[in-house]
Amino acid sequence: MRVHVLIENTAISPDYASEHGLSLLIETRKHRILFDFGQGEQFAMNAHTMGLDLSEVDIAVLSHGHYDHGGGIAAFLERNHHAPLYVQKEAFVPHAALRENGEQADAGLDAALANHPRIRRVTGCLRLDEEITLFSGVITRRLWPPDNARILKQSVEGFVPDDFAHELHLIISEDKQDVLFTGCAHSGIADILSAAAALRAREPAAAVGGFHLVIGENANTDAMAFGKQVALALTPGNTRYFTGHCTGEGGITLLQEMLPGRVKRIASGLQFDPLA
Repeated sequence: MRVHVLIENTAISPDYASEHGLSLLIETRKHRILFDFGQGEQFAMNAHTMGLDLSEVDIAVLSHGHYDHGGGIAAFLERNHHAPLYVQKEAFVPHAALRENGEQADAGLDAALANHPRIRRVTGCLRLDEEITLFSGVITRRLWPPDNARILKQSVEGFVPDDFAHELHLIISEDKQDVLFTGCAHSGIADILSAAAALRAREPAAAVGGFHLVIGENANTDAMAFGKQVALALTPGNTRYFTGHCTGEGGITLLQEMLPGRVKRIASGLQFDPLA
């Protein structure tokens, strides 16, 4: 398995664009899978720089309905004319975020793409083949990220706190090992890992993506306390973690300190095998 980080908050060198977003191209023995699309076209620019052809992608997956993961969907569809795009059925529900000044800002996807003929809506669990499993519906909320409080979704009553039913997670299986891919882990990375382990009857060998600790370099006490709770929950077992994006710089450092040797940072331009 080979994971190519097409877009992330930081880059391994000035040769690659970076932005607040995530996009990964995953090569397996059978598939080329695009997981998330960043905010716009920069993931595609980086793919070109890395010598990767997006027209060869045969499956695309959107982790959830936020602009920093799905803003580049149109750019992908322009470059690839055959791959189905799997989304959770609520992904195109309007979403918003509360800014520090109290204003409500659009955080959702382009509604014009909601009925694109290549979109495949997923509810619950869907196993595509022996390599690929998609699942949603993680609702235990054992370690619910505090930053979720500022994120909203539209309902018949107007905008209400998001329950993140629109999250869709990816498991890729190879040589009797599983790798979990999660966009932001709004549902809680510990609970998502537990759900993946229950689904496959074994713990994931690795987890890749954002873990939504949202801990900056100068985090407040409450954020750090939550991060430590998550790190303690991830301590048992041998799962390795490849993370960045909404985990935050402080969150990555914290996980590396509390899970020594098991946590690596991802960045635009990075290429790696999570099972190596």
